[in-house]
Amino acid sequence: MATTFKRLTPDDVSTTKTRLHEIIPCTGSIVSGTYNAGGLASAVALGSEYNIKTYGHGMFQSVYDYPYLSSSANHLFDMTVGLWSGGDFKTGSSGGYVVGSMQPLTQSEDKHNIYSQMSQMLVGHDHTGNIKPFDHSGAITSSQGEKIHSALFLNFSRLLMKDEIEKGSFTMVVGTSSFFTPPKGPWGTADDALVYISDVGAKTDFKSNSPAGEYGILYRSDSANTAVNSDDKIQHNRVGLIYYQAGIVVLEGSSSMATASIPLFQGRKNPTTSAQGEGFNAAGDAGYMVPLLTASISGVSSSGMGNSSGYWDWEQLMVSGTVDQACNALRHRIRNIEFKNTTELNSTVYFCRAGHNEFNYSSNPSYLSGSEIRVKNGNPANHPVAYATTVGLYSDDNELMAVAKLSEPLKKDDTTDFTIRVRLDY
Repeated sequence: MATTFKRLTPDDVSTTKTRLHEIIPCTGSIVSGTYNAGGLASAVALGSEYNIKTYGHGMFQSVYDYPYLSSSANHLFDMTVGLWSGGDFKTGSSGGYVVGSMQPLTQSEDKHNIYSQMSQMLVGHDHTGNIKPFDHSGAITSSQGEKIHSALFLNFSRLLMKDEIEKGSFTMVVGTSSFFTPPKGPWGTADDALVYISDVGAKTDFKSNSPAGEYGILYRSDSANTAVNSDDKIQHNRVGLIYYQAGIVVLEGSSSMATASIPLFQGRKNPTTSAQGEGFNAAGDAGYMVPLLTASISGVSSSGMGNSSGYWDWEQLMVSGTVDQACNALRHRIRNIEFKNTTELNSTVYFCRAGHNEFNYSSNPSYLSGSEIRVKNGNPANHPVAYATTVGLYSDDNELMAVAKLSEPLKKDDTTDFTIRVRLDY
């Protein structure tokens, strides 16, 4: 137990912050087909893969890097979809779908609640107390036409993202071919119609008015490593948001699911004609849309929705499909997800200074032999000598809070002084 104490001054304490990054690749083979026996799409039904955990409530799916019943499995992320109750996807007065042909809206309450829950957590409330919807530009005052009406949510586990996702590091590659049969391989053929989704430029251009922390805008491109300059950052290139500290990606289901070569505004039906497969570009002109999820649900009786093969496009999937069906459809089009995580180390450094006339005696009981100091070797004229082996940090009332051990004893007498640097990481 120490008997001599020295108070640390503000000049003796310094704080630092260090950020460590890891590259996290999540290949499409893990997400969309590794555990289909023999690699065949028909071997295991969508949603029944050994590394995909579905739940009886049907509200979301969990993706693992290994069969989830194995003790070696690591949780990668959860997936779900949501619909803005104030937008295009809602139940009308007749109990049907508001836009287009009045088809039943499957899991309408669940989809609306999921969207509300996520937006309440990530966007917050307005001045009237109402939950604010997600916005393509990340703004809080823009018009309804700029809101995200249908959203895909990827919620990454803390195992992957650690403290946060590094800004400007997120990339997601998906296939958008009209008749994409998952899992598809090899990737890279012309009919894959790949779309690259990233938060390019977010390292210096991000927002921080979310209750969940900082966030950036996701843009799409039809080629890898394509820089998005200020002139390109217009409405029809915005496809979603990424929340860095929360580790959540929000994708607009309509606009992000169109091929990047076609500049769609929102990708919803023409509100005048309700024509299927039409959207609007930045100039307001109608343009053909190839939704990412067309053909993702095959062999489904569409009851008049979809083509003769029973395929659903994104809008039809949001109306008549379940949350699990939407998650399955997106998973089997993912080629790759990659980002850098961040581990933030906060350090407090204490400079413990021992002057030439301080700490020259040891508090160890064996330091004395009777009334003699052992290290004087029987010569009273010798100066006291101590060997420092431990540094103790104490509270204001002299309660021991932390102990630091030296790698080897340091000789201390009245002809020497030194400073020991103690660092606490947390």
